[in-house]
Amino acid sequence: MTKTHIKLCSFLILTLNLFIFVSGCRVKCRCDNNLLKITDELKDWYYFEEGSWWIYRLAEDTTQYDTVSVVYRSDYYSNRFCESEFAPAKICSEVLQLTLQHSNAYYYPLPQDSTKPNIDIISGYYPHGFGQFLSMKRIKSRGIFFALPIVEGESFDEYTMKDSFTTWNLNGTEYSHVVHSVTNVPTNLEYTTDIWWGKGVGMLKIIKSPGLRPRTTWELIEYHIEK
Repeated sequence: MTKTHIKLCSFLILTLNLFIFVSGCRVKCRCDNNLLKITDELKDWYYFEEGSWWIYRLAEDTTQYDTVSVVYRSDYYSNRFCESEFAPAKICSEVLQLTLQHSNAYYYPLPQDSTKPNIDIISGYYPHGFGQFLSMKRIKSRGIFFALPIVEGESFDEYTMKDSFTTWNLNGTEYSHVVHSVTNVPTNLEYTTDIWWGKGVGMLKIIKSPGLRPRTTWELIEYHIEK
């Protein structure tokens, strides 16, 4: 073996060891005692117990309903050192996540399977070390739509918090502390364009632009929050 070959082998071994070391460092979050915990104030907006459910009626066809249920709650960490599908925080943040199951498989189908209903995922976390954020993943829509403290006009990548209301009326029912967010992406895509969200209740109303399914407006008609 020539000196050139020896140097090349040494370089490759060093590179491989460095890759293994870096990969090993990224296996899990390095939070130590610096983990930011989600406050009770944000939990009141979304982190509901398993067994909670909401019934929505389609405004464009009032014979259509969709029941959304909390099927799973998770609690884990997030920061840029994590190897996971959810690692957007620049610092160490607790992530409290809800998995919500739909009942209407036509309007919320699983990818490649129109006979099974899809799920939503709602996540609360600190992405920057200040301000607590809620993000939603629903069909093709995803992104931050809400933050504490509430600032009207605050814009994120996908949504802007357009309005906030002390009380808000929907079909004769009044809800307290409601936020309305609108999309920042082109509405010719199949995307959630408007979200109305109430403290202690969750999603009140949602509008989706046309796509594989027609434009839809779902409005809350009944709900149960498990205690």
